[in-house]
Amino acid sequence: MFQSFLKETGLEQDQKYLDSVQNSAWDVAFFWPRLKAFWFSNMQEANLTVEVGSPAPNPVLVRLSDGVECHLLDIAKAGRPLVINFGSCT
Repeated sequence: MFQSFLKETGLEQDQKYLDSVQNSAWDVAFFWPRLKAFWFSNMQEANLTVEVGSPAPNPVLVRLSDGVECHLLDIAKAGRPLVINFGSCT
């Protein structure tokens, strides 16, 4: 299946490079440390807590319309819910 994907996308000429990447990504020496880091980060995220009444995060964002930096809470308006979608829109 991977070979047919390479043919369809025209990446077949890069096979030597892709083989080295694919082999190193699943190398036994790195598999367990990667799995452990993945598991640990997921457990940390699952155990995050929020206190009612604590301040909301206010990260810096870049407006797509003009490229100017603003803060998340600058977009919020009274009487209108602020919906933040962290997922993919595709």
